[in-house]
Amino acid sequence: MGEAQWRRYAPWTTVGDMALAVPTLAFFAYLLVSRPLAWWGYSLVAVIMVASVWFFGQALIKALSRYSWNDQGLSHQLAGGPIKQVAWDQLCDLQLRHFGTRRNRGSGGGRAELRLGFAGERPARLCLDSFLDDFSVLVAFVEHAAKKNRLDLDEAVWEGLAVLAGEADLPGEETSEEETTGEEKSGEEKREGETNEKGD
Repeated sequence: MGEAQWRRYAPWTTVGDMALAVPTLAFFAYLLVSRPLAWWGYSLVAVIMVASVWFFGQALIKALSRYSWNDQGLSHQLAGGPIKQVAWDQLCDLQLRHFGTRRNRGSGGGRAELRLGFAGERPARLCLDSFLDDFSVLVAFVEHAAKKNRLDLDEAVWEGLAVLAGEADLPGEETSEEETTGEEKSGEEKREGETNEKGD
């Protein structure tokens, strides 16, 4: 898939998530062993502790992950392990969600999340959010692939993708000023020729 330019999540997002999960887990672990609770109390504390462990694990995976993409597909590597690659022409499912929290101040009070599904011999699913470096460029590639693969998405999803992609350009889509000028001249010459034919 060519030379990779790796992107990672902003450090403050993953560190903040892990820093929030650790004291929560420690507090409820202390509560669990320090005093007797009713059965529903033990159940509630256990659920919160499991959720904290899951939250910490997800933040750790994000911190150790890096991603790369180009016009052919998307690559993912976790903690220096093997690189997993998926092709854009295998994109078969796309979900876009928006979250707004007070803690996520870096993106104006919220974040966007993309859930991507890929078909093929080894189907894959990836979940990425707007704290990833160059996320708008990634969204532009995803939007292009979704249109090319004719995915059946809600109009709100298409609009959300367009907004998130913003001004990001895909390689090979830029049109030079000379090409634009040449096209304009060609159009003018064609119109002049049609006018002369009518006059004759």
